[in-house]
Amino acid sequence: LSVYRAVSWIILFSSISSFDSATIMKFFEEHGVELEVQRGNRVFPKSEKSTDIIDSLLKANRKYGTNIHFSETALSINKFSDKLKVTTNKGTYIADKVVIATGGLSYPLTGSTGDGYKFAKSLGHSIVDLVPALSALKIEEEIPSYLDKFTLKNVKLIAQVANKKYEEFGDLTFYDYGLAGPIALTISSLINRYKSDDIKLSLDLKPSLSKEQLTSRIIKEIQTEQPKVVVKPTPVVQKPIERTVQIQQTVETDEKELKKRAKQLLESDPYLKKAQADFYVRHCEI
Repeated sequence: LSVYRAVSWIILFSSISSFDSATIMKFFEEHGVELEVQRGNRVFPKSEKSTDIIDSLLKANRKYGTNIHFSETALSINKFSDKLKVTTNKGTYIADKVVIATGGLSYPLTGSTGDGYKFAKSLGHSIVDLVPALSALKIEEEIPSYLDKFTLKNVKLIAQVANKKYEEFGDLTFYDYGLAGPIALTISSLINRYKSDDIKLSLDLKPSLSKEQLTSRIIKEIQTEQPKVVVKPTPVVQKPIERTVQIQQTVETDEKELKKRAKQLLESDPYLKKAQADFYVRHCEI
């Protein structure tokens, strides 16, 4: 909890420990949702449809007789003797306890307009300055159109700021405005209180390999090929880029020459140089 900057995380400890992740998974499975645990211990519906979660929650509410009031906006929550009074655009309700579950402020179009903070403050809670969390990352660099909505798997996103480094491993999705996907959302919650100009992002496309291991891998590929090799790079897109790198070699090529050509391969193309030739390892047809 402290990692996610909860100011008084100890207050939440009893709630989280009594209703932990295993209990939550059991709850949804008992209400008809098949789950799968993905890399990084992230749990999603097997169908990958968020509607399955919504339907299961509605099913649980019907089971326990919950009355749901649609199209009714909560306007205020006030103390009323030893109870609480909730005023909406359609009436007033008196309750012993009120759970404020209005969402944050990152996605107003979904109904998360920040009203919960207003209600909490009116009841005496102090509110810290609001910043986006679990949101996409907008970057200065222009994202090429062919990368829009393209997802990379098993990569590492690194954020460096104020002599600190934050790393997340998993899936990353490119959009025309920047970066999204599980690892981008997690990183956003760790760097959201720093100035944007102080944050440097980098992407490791092959985190399991060092530069030396990657060079060795390319040399091995060259050694095992036929005398003439045609490499068609396909940089992080479904369709190949319209350029071809041709490498002429002979079967007798010695190790020194192989290393020289592997280095040329790494440095001859801006895409390869930037990504340490990972495209050739994972996205090339040789």
